[in-house]
Amino acid sequence: MINPPYGIRLGSARRSADLFRAICAHLTRHFKGWHVALIAPRKELLRHLPFPAQQWPLLHGGLKLTLLIGLLAADHP
Repeated sequence: MINPPYGIRLGSARRSADLFRAICAHLTRHFKGWHVALIAPRKELLRHLPFPAQQWPLLHGGLKLTLLIGLLAADHP
């Protein structure tokens, strides 16, 4: 389960998106075959997911987030 920093905690939407992409790349390299839960701060970041995921709306601290739950395929490139 990953609840990465986003928004004000990182200072900008771009830094948040960069971190989200880096997390997805790290998952792809090191966690093949694992079940993953990841919180996404914005819907447009979902295109970077390295696994198919169920999406659940999540309200946290007044922010509308998305909880993503899925399995990172063992044979994912």
